[in-house]
Amino acid sequence: MIDTRERLLQAAEQSYARFGFEGTSLRALTAAAGVNLAAVNYHFGSKRGLLMEMSRRIVDPINRERLELLAHARQETPAGPLSLEVIFEAFMRPVARYASIDGKPNLIFLRLIGRFMAESGDFYHEVVDTLFRDVADAFLKELGQTLPQLSPAELRLRFHFALSSMLGALSQYHRIERGLCAGFDISDITGLLDRLRDFICAGFRGSVPVAGKEGA
Repeated sequence: MIDTRERLLQAAEQSYARFGFEGTSLRALTAAAGVNLAAVNYHFGSKRGLLMEMSRRIVDPINRERLELLAHARQETPAGPLSLEVIFEAFMRPVARYASIDGKPNLIFLRLIGRFMAESGDFYHEVVDTLFRDVADAFLKELGQTLPQLSPAELRLRFHFALSSMLGALSQYHRIERGLCAGFDISDITGLLDRLRDFICAGFRGSVPVAGKEGA
């Protein structure tokens, strides 16, 4: 039998994926979970606490695996920079495990990604600062060693572009076969991520903008 805390977390995933932070109603959420409103305060303190914990249990396993893969790559190459492909393989591969189930899109996970990207309030920044900052810094450190010609600001901007590309591609993953890429085998999530990894690496290898000509 699923306990109250787990029922709330499952209902939070469904509600957040559909309505986002502002649109999530605790009354509707608790009704879907079959519990009373007091259960939210007891287990999580508030709606924000519930949705943060919902986010944490999705993000933490992915981030742990990212750091493990990055650490393993560093052990394999104790001196010198890692290749961009190795760095982004470690960053992207764990996400692929959650993006599909038995060869089919994991729609709730993909919808959560899409909803998270659409957030405009401070919940987005809290999630990033709390759950993602340390992991981002670890990967930026490796990227800085691989691409020392890029300034910290340029490196962070390109990493932002990479993250946005990955999340955007995944949030639209289930629509690929009916969109501009009609005919692409969406069951091949590994192949899709390999292509996305190579696309991102090419962007990181792009020339450094000349000062004063970025908008030319």
